[in-house]
Amino acid sequence: MVIGQPALPLLIAFLLQAVFGIVAGVGVWRGAPWAPLVIVLLGASVAATAVIEGFVLWIVASLRALLEAVVAILVTFLIAAHVKGQRRIMSYG
Repeated sequence: MVIGQPALPLLIAFLLQAVFGIVAGVGVWRGAPWAPLVIVLLGASVAATAVIEGFVLWIVASLRALLEAVVAILVTFLIAAHVKGQRRIMSYG
């Protein structure tokens, strides 16, 4: 393994994942109406990280990075829809 300078785009991508993950967790916990939006932003940052790893830095295989990005987007929209529906159910109850 070659040790060199940390890749700045990868560092920024992982920092965005951490920030969006924490904010999304707090939003879901509190039942905030903006929680699904932050979940989508989290999924977009996960997909962007996969694209950066696969197509910009060539750290992982490009097909694996593409699969990871597509799965991240699909799972993100499923979770965001679930949270949005859960919030709607909680407001009626």
